[in-house]
Amino acid sequence: EATRGGGLENDGVARINESTFDRNRSFPEWFGEGGGGGIANLAIHGAAPRLELTNSTLSNNSAAQGGGLLNRGRASLSNVTIAGNHAGTGGGIAFDEAASPAAVGTEILLIRYSTIARNTVVGRDGGISRTSLQRLTLSHVILTANTSPDGTPGSNCSGPVTSSDHTIEDANS
Repeated sequence: EATRGGGLENDGVARINESTFDRNRSFPEWFGEGGGGGIANLAIHGAAPRLELTNSTLSNNSAAQGGGLLNRGRASLSNVTIAGNHAGTGGGIAFDEAASPAAVGTEILLIRYSTIARNTVVGRDGGISRTSLQRLTLSHVILTANTSPDGTPGSNCSGPVTSSDHTIEDANS
């Protein structure tokens, strides 16, 4: 348990391969300041942090924002499964504006060959919640079965997305 990043808080450069972040918690969990149940990629001061996550799993984590991942920096995910996470917003991922003035406008989220599924929310956006206006790119991504509080399908992803190749989603965005 942690205030940010239940499994890992990154404010520099993190390259992670073949890892599982399971059953971590960032508190306060619901609509508080806790973010990134599995991983929080954010800087309070200074340049945007960089996260490279490959061949990994973010599962069964919980937080106020971003049950699996809270990204307020530059993140690249490849061959990652984000499933079974729970949050106030962004059950799987919350992609927000940077907190550090030096990092504002440099946020990027690139997701390739990954699955974002079966994440749940108390509020909105079961798969990916997005408040950042910066680039979100999906390539060969499956977005499915992300649900809202009453168990009905929720939004898989909010806001504009650059999608290339064969990204599949179950029509809940």
